Amino acid sequence: MNGEFSRFNPTSKSNATQATSYTAKLKEKDRFSQAFNVLLNYWEIKPTQYEARLQELALKDVRVVSAFVPWAHVETDIYHSLKKFVRAAWTVRVNVRLFVMPELGVNYPNAGFPKDLMTNISNLAVDRLGRVIYNHAAPNIFPLPSFSSPEVLKRFGNYLIKVGAILGEVFSECGSSDFCEVVVSNSLFNYYRSHGLMLGEHGDYSAAHVMAFRDFLDREYRPSGGLQDCEQFKMQLYEGYNRHRFFTHIEKLLREKTDMVFARRNSTCDVRHVDLFNPECDPDAAYQGLLTELFDFKPSVERYYRGIIAGGYRGESIYLGNSGMFRRFSDQERSFLMLAALIHSGEVGVMAEELFRLSANFQRKLRGLVTFLEECRFVPQTRVTYVSASKFSMESRSFGKFAGMAPGVLSVVPGLDSHTRKFSERLVFMDPKSVIRLVELAQLLALAQTGKVVAIPMPMQAVANYSADAAAYFEKFRKGRNPLRLTIGVPYEVYDYHLGQLVFYDPQAFWTEGEMPESSRFFAALLGLAEVRSLCSVSDPRLHVASYVSEEDPSQRLLFLINPTSEDLEARLAFSDLVTLAAIPHNETAAPLTGRSFELAVPHYGVLSMQLSDPSQSEIERGRPHGAAANNNDDGVVQWT
Repeated sequence: MNGEFSRFNPTSKSNATQATSYTAKLKEKDRFSQAFNVLLNYWEIKPTQYEARLQELALKDVRVVSAFVPWAHVETDIYHSLKKFVRAAWTVRVNVRLFVMPELGVNYPNAGFPKDLMTNISNLAVDRLGRVIYNHAAPNIFPLPSFSSPEVLKRFGNYLIKVGAILGEVFSECGSSDFCEVVVSNSLFNYYRSHGLMLGEHGDYSAAHVMAFRDFLDREYRPSGGLQDCEQFKMQLYEGYNRHRFFTHIEKLLREKTDMVFARRNSTCDVRHVDLFNPECDPDAAYQGLLTELFDFKPSVERYYRGIIAGGYRGESIYLGNSGMFRRFSDQERSFLMLAALIHSGEVGVMAEELFRLSANFQRKLRGLVTFLEECRFVPQTRVTYVSASKFSMESRSFGKFAGMAPGVLSVVPGLDSHTRKFSERLVFMDPKSVIRLVELAQLLALAQTGKVVAIPMPMQAVANYSADAAAYFEKFRKGRNPLRLTIGVPYEVYDYHLGQLVFYDPQAFWTEGEMPESSRFFAALLGLAEVRSLCSVSDPRLHVASYVSEEDPSQRLLFLINPTSEDLEARLAFSDLVTLAAIPHNETAAPLTGRSFELAVPHYGVLSMQLSDPSQSEIERGRPHGAAANNNDDGVVQWT
């Protein structure tokens, strides 16, 4: 089993990239541009230099250029910079992708919010005690406006209309809108949170927001089950859950209104929706970033990496800006974080100068990896869906158990809607602190019909976690059925239901504080029932595993072994079955490896990338004896370090 260990070092200062013709390997460029949003801050460049800068990127094989569109800049854009930038992209024949929603961490004062809006306290988001919620991420500290404020919404609508009008003018001049795409991201609702507060304390409590929240509750809990039942679910006991549902609701409404603006006849163009996450703007990391800047600390790669993992769980694209902590990392650390963000989320946004600071060898392998993923239709292997009120409201103990038992195959979704039926995950778990209405219960039952294992909290006596009509439907469902009743850490019932199975579990223990060591057995039983198991075991817990699977051939899998520490680590990688490992991107001189366990060395801030497949008979005959460890000195894998 001899092979060649492919090594490269992105800390190399070589920035040379071979220029190719603009039309050569067009599909490869498109794939790379989709995975890497190459960002350009057009407002920092003189309009007369747009074409030259875009031409420079085109010569470096960039097919699509992305840009944030600052709200305040558009309102005061006397030089018509946005129009000239889009027009220059058309002239240079580079596609342009415009992010129109405000995002924290953009290298623009106040993240682009108009300064005059933030002088009126009624326009600002405040916490439960009436204190203004501030953004502490670079480039400056400023108060967060409330999107529930009528004045903020009106001004934001005018901004969108102006952007649509500008694009309409350019499209009329160019005769086409195919080269432009508008990206609608998840605005600021995810950042109305403060570090260290309990779940029920998070969120915007401004006057306009409270009024909109009450209207939302009146619509969601109509008195179909009786007025008392309706009012019961508006109580403070359910406030945290309902507020997170409301954040998801108003974000959806804002996205829909944005769609309407860009669907106008004079500005029609492709509109794509993404969830965008900047690890530096996570409230849990914002203070760390502020202290890092004030006292010139060395930022923590591992902590930054944990933010990337969390974004991957939520299905978010990762934005790595150049105005905060990210610029303080070394070249090797930045290249590692870029690669990790690509692996965990599938899409990452980086400034053009950051991407092309990397060595030509690293860029070549990145392109090879992206092309391989696209051609073979590899997608992240998610097997467990965790359903909560929002992407940030998971019950910590239950989510922590799943994250530990099913690393790399877990995803989080905010509530149930029509796209939930498209999930390929085997296990769907409903958060134990959910309020189950009839509509949610019906959707969950429909999911089980498609062949999934669906875990639902059952009605409780002490806490009314079911609406009256949902509880009646639940009793009707149970009538005449003989479930399998078990108590493995948590009492639960298992029902065979069409192609899948339903698990109704007792959530009472999750409504109390404290540790629940016995619950581990319950979650292990759930994963076993859904036949979800770890792809492999790793001897060193400091290493992280991410896996991909081919949509065309489920037996074809990818494995990424990631070391986010500053130490070189030795680890044993063990599989339950005999597997073959091959280098990704392909290394023609490296021979595939066959075995059940492998001793691997993972360098600091390094990634080992491998393709897993079932071995052929000839490979089995050439493989090591049953149960023997493969001391292969990392042959057959590609090291990214």
